[in-house]
Amino acid sequence: MITERDKRLVDPHRIAVLVIDMHKGHLGEDDPRDAICPTLMGRTIVPALESFLRGARALSIPVIFARFTARRAFVDCTMKFWCSEKVLSGAPRFHELNVEPVPEDWYVIHPQPEDYTVTSKKRYSAFYGTDLEILLRRLGTETVVLTGIDTDVCVLSTGWDAVNRDLLTFILRDCTHCSDEGDKEAALRIMDRWVGWVMDSGEFLGMVRELRAERAQ
Repeated sequence: MITERDKRLVDPHRIAVLVIDMHKGHLGEDDPRDAICPTLMGRTIVPALESFLRGARALSIPVIFARFTARRAFVDCTMKFWCSEKVLSGAPRFHELNVEPVPEDWYVIHPQPEDYTVTSKKRYSAFYGTDLEILLRRLGTETVVLTGIDTDVCVLSTGWDAVNRDLLTFILRDCTHCSDEGDKEAALRIMDRWVGWVMDSGEFLGMVRELRAERAQ
């Protein structure tokens, strides 16, 4: 829940939406075994996310797709933890995740011509080692909206990095997902307390329309 006072912190014309890792590496077609690092039931958020993105584009809010991509042989992602039995026992094909060249249809939700992409993500956070911050600054972004996979890993990590860069941050409950509902709720509670505001996508779009109407008067 966001208070009326806190809504005034948001400039409704300086918002960007970030879509994190909505690709087949996490979201295999109909069988989670088709995914390399499966997010179980991850495709359940696709209708809500697609609807939200249509609404955001209609408001001329920039949409940015951030996608994990490793170089051949996973050379830039072979830190010890990701090579550990702890990780590989749960995702034995993890080192196949989005290795270049990535197929054109790798996205589950496809960027539109007016959208932006960040394809140099190589860690949990979409900021770390990428040009995302440069893009956001050039777009004049003050508020970032987080969506995608996984709520408790990449979304959470990106959220910390967003607030540490002085960006107002919103996390959309119905447009993020992870395999464990308890972990999702725990991550959302943490972010709602320390990172920004958690709300549903319809509530967020309604807030933006309301703020724009008020400031147009």
